[in-house]
Amino acid sequence: MTKRYKILVIDDSETNLYLIKSIFRDQKNISVFSESESSHALKVVKKIRPDIILLDLMMPEIDGFELLNQLKSNINFQNIPVIILSAYHDNVLINRATELGAAGYIKKPVDIVEIKNLIIQLLNEISINP
Repeated sequence: MTKRYKILVIDDSETNLYLIKSIFRDQKNISVFSESESSHALKVVKKIRPDIILLDLMMPEIDGFELLNQLKSNINFQNIPVIILSAYHDNVLINRATELGAAGYIKKPVDIVEIKNLIIQLLNEISINP
């Protein structure tokens, strides 16, 4: 039996949540979960224990940087790869996300091939080094 991987998408845009879910709809070994409110994100992470998190930077309440910092400073979540999704392409933001521990940075609008390749690469790394 093959492992079923869980991806959590944290984004306040319903369109982006739908797009990410549709990208992985045909992947039998991947389940995509979503959360549109950053204030609930840590509870969802704790509940489902995702293998990868896709995180929008600019969100109301708690922004992506703060949420990334909370995830990476929590011993229970710090090893979950977090990929930033953002419409902002500024190198300062990309560097800040990397310094906080992001495993990748994908610019919006999302390139379907790019995001699929990055997710598959990370899942392969997870399966090799659980």
